[in-house]
Amino acid sequence: MSNVKISESSIQIIINDIIKTSAPYCLMPNLVIPFYPNKIEVCPARTLLSYVEATVRLRSEDNTDRLFLTTKKPFRNASSSTISRWIKEIMRDSGINTDI
Repeated sequence: MSNVKISESSIQIIINDIIKTSAPYCLMPNLVIPFYPNKIEVCPARTLLSYVEATVRLRSEDNTDRLFLTTKKPFRNASSSTISRWIKEIMRDSGINTDI
C-alpha cells in the first residue's frame, strides 16, 4: 500500500483521490492514526496493522494497493459503496438510526 506511511508514533494514510466533497484544486488532508502504546487494547494503529497482516495472503497483484477487501471469495478491492454499506450496518447494529 503505497499511500500508507508507518512511523513509530502513527500511521499516515495519504489520500490522493478527489472525493465527492473535495473543492476543485484542493488537496485532501492526510489521515493520521496514532499508536497508543499505553492502551494497546484500544489502539487503532495496531488494529490496522493486524488487519493488514491478516489479509496479506488474500491479496493478489490486483488488490495490493487498496486497504479494504471484500469478505467473500474471490477477494477484491471493496468499493466505496460497499464500505458505506458496512459502516451503515455497524451503525444500525449499534442502535443508531441510519434512516435520517
